[in-house]
Amino acid sequence: ASPTLHSPAATSSREFYFPKLASKPDGTVALVWNEYNISTSTDSQTVIIGQIGSSFGAPINFDASTGASTVDQMDVAYLADGSLVFTALQNGTQYDVSSMRLASGSTTPSVTLLASNVDQYYFAAHDLSSYNVLVLDYSDGSIDYHRLASGSTSWTRADVVTPASTLVNSFAVAVSGEADAIGWVLDNSSTTWPQVAVRSVATPGLITLSPTRIINTRPTGKIGNRTGTADPMTFNVYGKGGLPTSGIGAVLLNVTVVDPEVGNEGGYLTVYPCASGRPDASNLNFVSGQIIPNTVIAPVDSAGNICFYSYGKTHVLADVSGYFPTGSSLQTLTPTRIINTRPTGKIGNRTGTADPMTFNVYGKGGLPTSGIGAVLLNVTVVDPEVGNEGGYLTVYPCASGRPDASNLNFVSGQIIPNTVIAPVDSAGNICFYSYGKTHVLADVSGYFPTS
Repeated sequence: ASPTLHSPAATSSREFYFPKLASKPDGTVALVWNEYNISTSTDSQTVIIGQIGSSFGAPINFDASTGASTVDQMDVAYLADGSLVFTALQNGTQYDVSSMRLASGSTTPSVTLLASNVDQYYFAAHDLSSYNVLVLDYSDGSIDYHRLASGSTSWTRADVVTPASTLVNSFAVAVSGEADAIGWVLDNSSTTWPQVAVRSVATPGLITLSPTRIINTRPTGKIGNRTGTADPMTFNVYGKGGLPTSGIGAVLLNVTVVDPEVGNEGGYLTVYPCASGRPDASNLNFVSGQIIPNTVIAPVDSAGNICFYSYGKTHVLADVSGYFPTGSSLQTLTPTRIINTRPTGKIGNRTGTADPMTFNVYGKGGLPTSGIGAVLLNVTVVDPEVGNEGGYLTVYPCASGRPDASNLNFVSGQIIPNTVIAPVDSAGNICFYSYGKTHVLADVSGYFPTS
């Protein structure tokens, strides 16, 4: 078939250079080019975005330079979050490298200066997880590494390596998820030899998705039974609701129990990585006829499976709104109960004047003995006693003092859970303050290391 030509209106006294094309699986394409104004001897950049087989939008003009300069190199790519990332090397009184990020659906790009007064050579590589730029700087003999993770708005920078010689004749770079490979040929006097550097880089944290329902048992039937002896439901998350087909450490879900059937003792739902086996933990607690949701950050096993165990017979809904890649800042653990006040007694009182409960997380439930910035908990209030005004529970780093905030709100007799990402103080302590007298359960399923 003959191609359909899409072109912006021609502009007089202009020269066009370095056209680059990026595309997404849905057929979206973006064409970026440099536009040189002969009259003023200045450059600007333009991007035009459209759908294959359909019309293109109006050109978006911007200036990625840090002053009057010409552009010598350009590169462009789409990331998994839908943002379009573009880089340019400007040649003016010095060589600068700048980047433009155009968020999905936006028409206003943000421009960032990545490196100034560098050598002429820069090299870019990208995959869906990140956009990576390597800059060679003869002035200090280093190769600088710049990275924009999918879902982030901030670039990170580090010196990758200092070569054995400041004379670099050629260069190559490739990137795949959590590592990049950099190769170059060095010229030291009369000897030339290749070197290769491989650098592990930080994987992005939470990758957000448009919320999508991936589990709904209402057409097929309830899971669990009244005695808790039914097999769990296994669900493979790979490729569902915008999730990738591999490399998932944990998924961010909103899980809802609908119309449960259970005895007077009440029921509960546990979500866990199937390969680890069912832990002594819960994500939701319920009574018959309830509809109750909770946010769950569920670790995923290496096959992409999560299991749903129900003590009680119930329908389950699950909506996904993001995920943590394997190797991300979230270190997942098999869910483990680390706090249960039922054997020792309730915390708090009806007037809110009781001291908070202090708990040291180091070494508990698979957590390390140091270096924890925050812990991922499912906290449950059980059988609270409080006045008609209701009560609340606050979880916080003890050394910071109690904030004017709450993690759970409750009335007397309730059983109510919530997911809490609780910052930890430098001694490893978190505090639980309760306005109201209540039992507290806490299950840990991961942590964020200190940076």
